[in-house]
Amino acid sequence: RSRRTDCSPAAEVSLRYTNAVRIAVDAAASPVPVHAVVALMRSEFPDVPADRVEGLVSSLVERGVLISSLHAPSATLDALDHLVEQAEAAAAPSATDLVADLRTVRDAIAQHNQVLAPADGQRLRTALRRKMTALSSVKAQPFTLDLRMDCSLTLPPQVAREAEQAATVLARLSAYPFGTPAWKDFHNRFFERYGINSLVPVRDLVDPDVGLGFPVGYRDAQPEQGEALTAREQRLLSLAQAAVLDGRDEIRLDEDLIRTLTVGDRNAPQVPAHTELRFRIRAASQEALESGDFVLHGIAPSRGIGTTIGRSLGLLASDDQARVAVMLEELPVNTPGAVPTQVSFTPLDRGDTNVTRVTELLPAVISLAEHRPVDARTIPLDDLAVGCDRRRLYLVSLSRACLLDPMTLHALDLRGHTPPLARFLTEISRAQTAVLTVFPWASATALPYLPRVRYGRAILSPARWRLDRSELPDRRASWGEWHKAADEWRARRRVPDEVALAESDQLLPLDLSERAHLALLRAHLDTHESVILTEAESEEGWFDGRSHEIIAPMTAVHSPQWPAVPPVTADQLVTRDHGHLPGAASWLLVKLYGHVERQPEILADHLPALLGQWNEPPTWWYMRYRDPRWHLRLRIAVPSEQDFALTAQRVSAWANGLRRAGLLTDMQFATSYPETGRWGPGPLMSLAEDVFAADSRALAVQFAQSSRPHRQVLAAGNFVSVAAAFTGSTAAGMNWLIAHGRITDPRPMDRTVRRQALRLADPADGWAALRAAPGGDAIASAWSERDAALARYRQKLDAFGGIDLDLVLDSLLHAHHIRAAGIDKDDERMCVRLAHAAAMAWTHRGDHHEPA
Repeated sequence: RSRRTDCSPAAEVSLRYTNAVRIAVDAAASPVPVHAVVALMRSEFPDVPADRVEGLVSSLVERGVLISSLHAPSATLDALDHLVEQAEAAAAPSATDLVADLRTVRDAIAQHNQVLAPADGQRLRTALRRKMTALSSVKAQPFTLDLRMDCSLTLPPQVAREAEQAATVLARLSAYPFGTPAWKDFHNRFFERYGINSLVPVRDLVDPDVGLGFPVGYRDAQPEQGEALTAREQRLLSLAQAAVLDGRDEIRLDEDLIRTLTVGDRNAPQVPAHTELRFRIRAASQEALESGDFVLHGIAPSRGIGTTIGRSLGLLASDDQARVAVMLEELPVNTPGAVPTQVSFTPLDRGDTNVTRVTELLPAVISLAEHRPVDARTIPLDDLAVGCDRRRLYLVSLSRACLLDPMTLHALDLRGHTPPLARFLTEISRAQTAVLTVFPWASATALPYLPRVRYGRAILSPARWRLDRSELPDRRASWGEWHKAADEWRARRRVPDEVALAESDQLLPLDLSERAHLALLRAHLDTHESVILTEAESEEGWFDGRSHEIIAPMTAVHSPQWPAVPPVTADQLVTRDHGHLPGAASWLLVKLYGHVERQPEILADHLPALLGQWNEPPTWWYMRYRDPRWHLRLRIAVPSEQDFALTAQRVSAWANGLRRAGLLTDMQFATSYPETGRWGPGPLMSLAEDVFAADSRALAVQFAQSSRPHRQVLAAGNFVSVAAAFTGSTAAGMNWLIAHGRITDPRPMDRTVRRQALRLADPADGWAALRAAPGGDAIASAWSERDAALARYRQKLDAFGGIDLDLVLDSLLHAHHIRAAGIDKDDERMCVRLAHAAAMAWTHRGDHHEPA
């Protein structure tokens, strides 16, 4: 696990799993007194001195292997009171004086928190600090203060509307509207390894020895790779430089400019179900605010509702707490039907616990590395599993058979201060939604100056200056030299007197005309390569000049649209021994790398020579794939392990011939991972593989026809044939294509291709129109074996139950298109549209008679 101990940086801690460690861990599987663990170990190792046994147990506690009840779980707001209660309950004679001192500190804090005169409060804090630092020297400043303003505030509706518009624009401008590259990569690797609808235990998944590990960029994972400069970033760099050349200090966003900066589908960013927008208001007076004369600045979205306000809920009056609790219990979720779940954990640095202490407010709780009672709301780690569909990942509870929407109700930094597992669980439910951040300048942040960015009455990004340490004299220079150089730099860069030194989301106001403030700037440069200075926005008089930050909870107008998730069952669970390794039964997976245009030729003209080496040709099927090189994934049935050597020898010799003929660049044997989550376990998977084999043979026949109809026309015909065979009748198949093939796509159809599809993708009279076309008779005849295999598979699915048949049929069409044309989403959508048009035309003609 990752843990920061003392003053050392957080790192993964590993230890030998000796017999002694195993006994201690097993004994503490549920809460047990320390002396009981020590006694058990002494009975197991009577020759080991007592101090060594006690030292081992203490070391296991220090390293986080054993969890002490002295550390309060995150849901306990008063950690000191918890510590006193636990210490009193232990009644250790050696700790009597310490417990008494802790009790004194607790009672003094309780006294301080009563309504006191300012002088009395200051006197108590001084005494408390002396007492606390005498007990422990870990923190120079041992306590912090939470303040609640003794006022209420009501803002005019136009402020809310302006905030909504700013949040919408930030969502549209997201550099990652469908998740970060790291999570996209993780989804792709999960899809490749386990397939859709399979469920993988979280413990196995994030263990790099048996699963995928954590996404790249996580602590203890592979670092993120730098991305190439995107067209969007080039546009931002251009805008920034143009503003400087034109002498402008502001970029005003309009609809045309927003469109040029939008990534992906401009009209449908996949926004999270909810967020918070933090901002401040600049207005001359309350009257100006009411009349709409205001500006929002300091704008920043959060991970979700509760991220910013969560840790402050304990400061609110009871009525306000109750209202917020109701709001949180009714949060919209990122997946329909998912249960909002609070992730509770101990941060890497225990000094951060003042940020993470939040009452449990959501219907379910995932607790990590905490000593706490387990109740009906608690979901243990071993009950969690991850699944995926074509577009996203999701988290489920196995015992509850439901999806979870995990989140944290605090703003602890996920990258540097959160254990990787807690970060993983917090991010997964929105990993494929738009990443909401402050205005995403991306690589342009390296520029020495960036102008202000405004949208309406919202300052999305303040003007900012980057000051590198090398631009000013080093620490050996006198103050006079340094001040002179700083003044010259300010004059050249047109830096105002009042700025803020920005570090992450923390701002330190500075007046650069004050020598004391310049001293702070120089001290920061002594320890940093560069500093960021932003323009300072005065609050003016609307709130009597008080510093403030408004938190506006927001929910998405349209919830994220995802494919339906099948019911959670134990049959979907994939264990760590899932997959057929090379050399084991029952499939040999061969990856054949070469030019994508040679693949049909290999299947139609050269594969028969390989299969002909057996007296009884083995079952086989294939997929086209890219990783990122295009290749064929050819699977050949291996009935027993004894057959592997001969099969591998024949395949290698055949592939070597392809390489000599210039049709192949490389060949690899690989592990075959059956997608039991998508197709079903056991006999269902076997019957699905019969369908894949029949579909592969049908396509090999299709590729062998020297003259044949257009590829997209044949795909539409195959879709109609598969839908009819799977649903049990032509009418049912056509109805399914009409209901599920309605795709909104601005691209026009090729009229010639559409006319051919309407004519040839018609099963009337045994596909008479297709059979009359060149090559059509052989192609249509090859579908009969697939029809029979689909019927057997569907019959078994009906008997098995619990699998969404619509999802299965959709997957069958998707898999056929990959075999026929490769991975091409746009082409697949066009083929679905053609099949939908053919189904509509067939239905419109009417007077159909099913074959006897």
